[in-house]
Amino acid sequence: MASSKVEDFVKNWGGKQEPSIGERIKNAFKPQQPLRYRLVMANYRLRTMVSRLDVYISRLQERDRMLFEKVVEAQMSKDTARAAMYANEIAEIRKISKQLITTQIALEQVQLRLETITELGDVFNSLIPVLGVIREL
Repeated sequence: MASSKVEDFVKNWGGKQEPSIGERIKNAFKPQQPLRYRLVMANYRLRTMVSRLDVYISRLQERDRMLFEKVVEAQMSKDTARAAMYANEIAEIRKISKQLITTQIALEQVQLRLETITELGDVFNSLIPVLGVIREL
């Protein structure tokens, strides 16, 4: 029973074993990539999302700085209504920026976990021959 789980893992990880007739029929209707490939692709997509979020966060921080300068100018010219308007916009920008940073951190955590799983799978896959030798003893 344990050996079939190991074989299933190896098959899903590297996709190197020859599929059975039933699996070939199933795969004809639903082709599926090896698990390692899917993990690497998910990690790549996460990396691109994190970098896009980084760009958005930078834009928002730049807009925050620009509006803060306008608040200072409005306060200096005693235009309190305009200063309040800019300050409210800055508050909204900071809320959105905080949410984006939280999202970015969560995506980075998922990315790290996927990298860990990929490395662990590689290690396990390289230990499969050793398990065969141990079973023979």
